[in-house]
Amino acid sequence: MKKALSVLSMIFSALAAVGSLTFLHPCIHEDGTAAACASAGTLLMILGFAGLAVGTLTMFVRGRTLQILLSVLLLAVSLGLFLIPGVLAPLCMMETMRCHLITKPAARVLGALTGCCALLLLYLQLIPGRKGTDQ
Repeated sequence: MKKALSVLSMIFSALAAVGSLTFLHPCIHEDGTAAACASAGTLLMILGFAGLAVGTLTMFVRGRTLQILLSVLLLAVSLGLFLIPGVLAPLCMMETMRCHLITKPAARVLGALTGCCALLLLYLQLIPGRKGTDQ
Protein backbone atom coordinates (compact mmCIF):
# COMPACT_ATOMS: atom_id res chain seq x y z
CA MET A 1 0.00 0.00 0.00
CA LYS A 2 2.79 2.42 0.88
CA LYS A 3 4.66 1.77 -2.34
CA ALA A 4 1.50 2.33 -4.36
CA LEU A 5 0.91 5.65 -2.59
CA SER A 6 4.52 6.63 -3.18
CA VAL A 7 4.20 5.83 -6.88
CA LEU A 8 0.95 7.81 -7.10
CA SER A 9 2.54 10.83 -5.43
CA MET A 10 5.47 10.54 -7.84
CA ILE A 11 3.09 10.46 -10.81
CA PHE A 12 1.16 13.53 -9.62
CA SER A 13 4.38 15.43 -8.89
CA ALA A 14 5.84 14.49 -12.27
CA LEU A 15 2.65 15.68 -13.96
CA ALA A 16 3.01 19.02 -12.19
CA ALA A 17 6.70 19.33 -13.12
CA VAL A 18 6.45 18.26 -16.74
CA GLY A 19 3.03 19.85 -17.18
CA SER A 20 4.33 23.26 -16.15
CA LEU A 21 6.65 23.05 -19.16
CA THR A 22 4.17 21.53 -21.64
CA PHE A 23 0.38 21.41 -21.33
CA LEU A 24 0.06 23.46 -18.10
CA HIS A 25 2.48 26.21 -19.05
CA PRO A 26 1.55 29.73 -18.00
CA CYS A 27 0.75 32.57 -20.38
CA ILE A 28 3.09 33.73 -23.14
CA HIS A 29 2.67 37.11 -24.80
CA GLU A 30 2.30 37.33 -28.58
CA ASP A 31 5.79 38.80 -28.87
CA GLY A 32 7.25 35.80 -27.02
CA THR A 33 8.00 37.52 -23.73
CA ALA A 34 7.06 35.95 -20.43
CA ALA A 35 3.91 37.07 -18.68
CA ALA A 36 3.50 37.96 -15.01
CA CYS A 37 2.62 34.36 -14.23
CA ALA A 38 5.92 32.92 -15.51
CA SER A 39 7.24 32.68 -11.95
CA ALA A 40 4.27 30.49 -11.02
CA GLY A 41 5.19 28.05 -13.80
CA THR A 42 8.81 27.95 -12.68
CA LEU A 43 7.85 27.31 -9.06
CA LEU A 44 5.43 24.56 -10.13
CA MET A 45 8.23 22.88 -12.03
CA ILE A 46 10.64 23.10 -9.07
CA LEU A 47 8.11 21.80 -6.55
CA GLY A 48 7.00 19.07 -8.95
CA PHE A 49 10.54 17.76 -9.25
CA ALA A 50 10.99 18.10 -5.47
CA GLY A 51 7.85 16.03 -4.93
CA LEU A 52 9.14 13.45 -7.39
CA ALA A 53 12.42 13.20 -5.46
CA VAL A 54 10.69 12.92 -2.08
CA GLY A 55 8.26 10.33 -3.44
CA THR A 56 11.17 8.30 -4.74
CA LEU A 57 12.90 8.48 -1.37
CA THR A 58 9.78 7.28 0.44
CA MET A 59 9.95 4.06 -1.54
CA PHE A 60 13.47 3.19 -0.46
CA VAL A 61 13.86 4.57 3.07
CA ARG A 62 13.29 2.01 5.83
CA GLY A 63 13.39 3.93 9.12
CA ARG A 64 9.99 4.86 10.57
CA THR A 65 11.10 8.31 11.75
CA LEU A 66 12.59 9.13 8.37
CA GLN A 67 9.46 7.86 6.61
CA ILE A 68 7.33 10.17 8.77
CA LEU A 69 9.65 13.09 8.01
CA LEU A 70 9.48 12.39 4.26
CA SER A 71 5.69 12.14 4.41
CA VAL A 72 5.50 15.54 6.14
CA LEU A 73 7.90 16.97 3.54
CA LEU A 74 5.73 15.57 0.75
CA LEU A 75 2.71 17.15 2.42
CA ALA A 76 4.52 20.51 2.45
CA VAL A 77 5.39 20.15 -1.24
CA SER A 78 1.76 19.36 -2.06
CA LEU A 79 0.62 22.41 -0.11
CA GLY A 80 3.07 24.48 -2.14
CA LEU A 81 1.72 23.01 -5.39
CA PHE A 82 -1.78 23.91 -4.26
CA LEU A 83 -0.99 27.46 -3.17
CA ILE A 84 1.55 28.63 -5.76
CA PRO A 85 -0.72 29.83 -8.55
CA GLY A 86 -2.45 32.96 -7.38
CA VAL A 87 -1.44 32.92 -3.70
CA LEU A 88 2.34 32.55 -3.48
CA ALA A 89 3.11 33.59 -7.06
CA PRO A 90 1.22 36.23 -9.04
CA LEU A 91 -0.94 35.42 -12.02
CA CYS A 92 -2.03 37.67 -14.86
CA MET A 93 -4.62 40.33 -14.12
CA MET A 94 -7.31 39.10 -16.52
CA GLU A 95 -9.35 36.15 -15.33
CA THR A 96 -9.64 34.89 -18.91
CA MET A 97 -5.90 34.24 -19.29
CA ARG A 98 -4.49 30.74 -19.60
CA CYS A 99 -2.90 30.84 -16.15
CA HIS A 100 -6.30 31.33 -14.50
CA LEU A 101 -8.20 28.87 -16.69
CA ILE A 102 -5.75 25.97 -16.99
CA THR A 103 -2.63 26.29 -14.85
CA LYS A 104 -4.28 27.27 -11.56
CA PRO A 105 -7.02 24.58 -11.47
CA ALA A 106 -4.65 21.85 -12.65
CA ALA A 107 -2.05 22.80 -10.03
CA ARG A 108 -4.73 22.78 -7.36
CA VAL A 109 -5.96 19.32 -8.37
CA LEU A 110 -2.45 17.87 -8.58
CA GLY A 111 -1.51 19.48 -5.26
CA ALA A 112 -4.63 18.07 -3.59
CA LEU A 113 -4.02 14.57 -4.98
CA THR A 114 -0.39 14.63 -3.89
CA GLY A 115 -1.49 15.89 -0.48
CA CYS A 116 -3.98 13.03 -0.12
CA CYS A 117 -1.22 10.52 -0.89
CA ALA A 118 1.07 12.24 1.62
CA LEU A 119 -1.62 12.21 4.32
CA LEU A 120 -2.33 8.52 3.75
CA LEU A 121 1.39 7.73 3.87
CA LEU A 122 1.68 9.67 7.12
CA TYR A 123 -1.37 7.93 8.56
CA LEU A 124 0.02 4.50 7.68
CA GLN A 125 3.27 5.38 9.43
CA LEU A 126 1.54 6.63 12.58
CA ILE A 127 -0.72 3.60 13.12
CA PRO A 128 0.32 2.07 16.46
CA GLY A 129 1.85 -1.39 16.30
CA ARG A 130 2.96 -1.18 12.66
CA LYS A 131 6.57 -1.41 11.67
CA GLY A 132 8.12 0.59 8.85
CA THR A 133 7.76 -2.29 6.40
CA ASP A 134 5.24 -2.45 3.58
CA GLN A 135 2.31 -4.67 4.58
